[in-house]
Amino acid sequence: MILQQKKLLIFLKFNNFHLRDIITAHRTVEDIRKRVFVINERENSKILTFYDFIIFKMSVLLKGSAKVVGFTPEKNVRIRMHKNTPLASSEATIELPKDRVIFRTVLRYGTWEIEESEFLAKAIKEISSKSNKVALVDIGANSGLVSLQTSNLSGTNHDIVLFEPLSKHTKAIKHNLSNLNNKFFINEFGLGVEDGIAEFYTQGSNFGNSSLLKTLVPSKNLIKNEIVIKETAQVTESLLNQYESIVLKCDIQGMDSVVLARISENIWEKIVAGVIEVHAHEQIDIKDIEILLKKLTRYNFLSWDSQFTDTITLKDLRDFWLAKNNSEKNLFFKL
Repeated sequence: MILQQKKLLIFLKFNNFHLRDIITAHRTVEDIRKRVFVINERENSKILTFYDFIIFKMSVLLKGSAKVVGFTPEKNVRIRMHKNTPLASSEATIELPKDRVIFRTVLRYGTWEIEESEFLAKAIKEISSKSNKVALVDIGANSGLVSLQTSNLSGTNHDIVLFEPLSKHTKAIKHNLSNLNNKFFINEFGLGVEDGIAEFYTQGSNFGNSSLLKTLVPSKNLIKNEIVIKETAQVTESLLNQYESIVLKCDIQGMDSVVLARISENIWEKIVAGVIEVHAHEQIDIKDIEILLKKLTRYNFLSWDSQFTDTITLKDLRDFWLAKNNSEKNLFFKL
């Protein structure tokens, strides 16, 4: 038993769990082992291994916000919420890949990127009172959690247009957004310079870190997929021109300047607010930065802070981008 406990401690420490949060002094490994259960859902049936069980039951032992209730054929995890959160109501299920970042955060806290979602929701609320046809555009949607959370917070009748190239994620989006009253449109491709097929890299321990740029994804546990890429200007003009107003969320791991610089002026004139993950990596092209900065001149407020406590200038933004020091920040902007 002592050897088993030592193995468990090593495993938990390796996976960044703290013993005091997980197991009391009187709880033995066998006591926990008795809790192993069979998950049986329509899509899939699976008996959890002991170590999988330890990971997936952390929220129960920690009194978290959700628990694992199933798996999908794509090896996504289904979790059921214990309580109402901005992400989902109590007893609702969320689907997402199992990783050490997004999965664990949602399991423990029941939210994901709440600051960004609150900012986007506020912008949508404000513009919905003035415009008849409003869209939340989510470029780099992952499992659709930010779009879901934003839409729950705003409570408005807007469309959701999502761009996400990985089928593992688009399957999760379909599940996660299915109970919304909003219309949503999933585009299972990435945006880029031209149409084609490209290699796409994902960090196995963090499915939120996926990029066309291999240098931005750690080599350990690297997952490689081939994805469809469509030329940005043409496809965004075709899909987004119907809207009067757009609120933008863009999180595409270093491709922000490439894609956003290629969205037409016509579409940019419809964008009233947004949040962009700005990545100052070494492969940035200064031409893309200069084009994008011109498009951003129409916005009165730029900040690294969603409350705009401290605003920044276009020069500050340019300097950050072109530092090429691999830093990243969220840029919040509005008219």
